[in-house]
Amino acid sequence: MLKLILSLIIAAHAELSAQNSQKQLYIIGGAGDPDTRVDTIFDPAFKTILEFLPNSDWQATVRYDGNHSKTVNMLQDKKEIIPDQDSLSAGSFNKALDKMKNQAETLPPGAQMLVYIDSHAPEKAAGSKMLTHEIAVSGGGTNLNLLTGAKFAKLDGLQEIISAANARGVKIAIVDLSCHSGSTQTLANDKTCVISSTASNLYASKQFIENFTKNMTKGQNLESIYLATRKETGDASLPMISTPAGKTLSNQEQSLTGFLIFKKNTEIDKMSPFLSNEAKNCTNHDLPLARLNQLNKNLSFLFKDLPSGNQDPDFVELKNLVESYQKIQSRIEQQLNGISTNLSKVETIEVKFRNEKGNIETLSDHFERRNLVQADWTEEERSLRARAKDESGSAKFDDLARAALNHRCAQRKAELLAQYPEFTSAEKAKTKLIDGIKDSVQIAKKISAAERKVYQKLYEKESKKSSSNACKDFVL
Repeated sequence: MLKLILSLIIAAHAELSAQNSQKQLYIIGGAGDPDTRVDTIFDPAFKTILEFLPNSDWQATVRYDGNHSKTVNMLQDKKEIIPDQDSLSAGSFNKALDKMKNQAETLPPGAQMLVYIDSHAPEKAAGSKMLTHEIAVSGGGTNLNLLTGAKFAKLDGLQEIISAANARGVKIAIVDLSCHSGSTQTLANDKTCVISSTASNLYASKQFIENFTKNMTKGQNLESIYLATRKETGDASLPMISTPAGKTLSNQEQSLTGFLIFKKNTEIDKMSPFLSNEAKNCTNHDLPLARLNQLNKNLSFLFKDLPSGNQDPDFVELKNLVESYQKIQSRIEQQLNGISTNLSKVETIEVKFRNEKGNIETLSDHFERRNLVQADWTEEERSLRARAKDESGSAKFDDLARAALNHRCAQRKAELLAQYPEFTSAEKAKTKLIDGIKDSVQIAKKISAAERKVYQKLYEKESKKSSSNACKDFVL
């Protein structure tokens, strides 16, 4: 009995010590993958952050996954170092928020709270009043954008926790590696560090997520982790950090988005559809040029205080690459507009014919070119002439006149197809042109690599304007 009492006291003491640890880490996510999987796409990063814990001073609280056996087993194996763990559901997420708030209000000043989020997340609906965004908490999603079938939890509850931590003097940081996580930047303030893996309208880069988690090592601050990760992640992405320099550059580089298109799998990429949809609906091929001009204007302004100004070799390299890519975009969009404009033109087709009284009349009709090239005029003419054989009077002459008009339509169709071969299959022509944007793989990769070097220089310059920030002061 005495041994039992002692063991309970020891367990209670261990739990109390965990609650009072001055470094509290909350690991949340892993949800939204189809239930048919035994693991999740989040497992590599999850495994890395679990391996970070034993040699750190952080006490972890985990609300993660719950539907995939390999992921669950990976967590269960860490039961000794993570006594407070549960699968992620709406209920367990809310309990975790309650725990965070309690600790934000009771931890001593100078203590640290780090919220690490890595889950599927849908894009915030237009007009939504949410401050941040939702994350998947249970159930498998069948669509990466809408996550049909999944359940969700709002991250807005973190705002109250941040306010409590700020008031108490507890350092707090949010690392949101979910898709569409740019909205989480709204939680940042001068006492709160927020890092997002991507913009609010884009999917996250799996490479960025795994690199960031790998770089989370003891003694490193969040700003240096972010910069190192951004520099070594080569795929097209727009990660964000809430430092003054990060905010300045996030605002200035938005016009770069359209020049970072190089993935073709639209199930895991929003960059390509971003420009492809713009190209499909484009009525003014100057859009890429406007984006380029805005980018040059923004970056030239930022480079003006550097030793070489806007003649800096990294800046010039980026500018030249973007200009080359802009020419591709502009050419393709001009061609798309050409197809659309030519197809929508209206033509008047007319023929002369004799009516039943022997008088000459004119029959005319108006057609959009797209209708002219799509219809089978020869078959319609044959049908009208066959019907006219069984008719008499005005009906016979009307059908013969209409047959003659169809014959002229068939002739004009042949002329148009000879003049504009792309009309043969306009939709296929559009698709081929749009794929031409997405297939510019090499130049877009070069743009991404050049942008990393430019960003690093600009960030270093901008960061000199403030001696410290919440991300630099937050040390793991």
